[in-house]
Amino acid sequence: IVQGNVGIGTAIPGATLQVGSGTISGTMASSSAHIQGDLEIDGTLYSGGTTFGFRVATAANQACTTTCVRGCVLGQDTAALTYAIVACSSAAADICLCSK
Repeated sequence: IVQGNVGIGTAIPGATLQVGSGTISGTMASSSAHIQGDLEIDGTLYSGGTTFGFRVATAANQACTTTCVRGCVLGQDTAALTYAIVACSSAAADICLCSK
């Protein structure tokens, strides 16, 4: 713990919670978390009173607007080598981040 910040994998955390030893770029907001590397969520993500959930598109390469019941936040094209983020309306979307 350094100045109220907690670090896992770092001796000098630059955020309220910092996981990993990566360099924080930019200014961190108070009560923030910085995670170096991948973050895997197996369940529901709660953010500011709004809940989000990941859903596989109803069919490969189908717009998320038909998959998400209460609205789409973003889509992802898993066929692209970079796993590109795509618009909800993109026919290339395979995975959708939906509002719950």
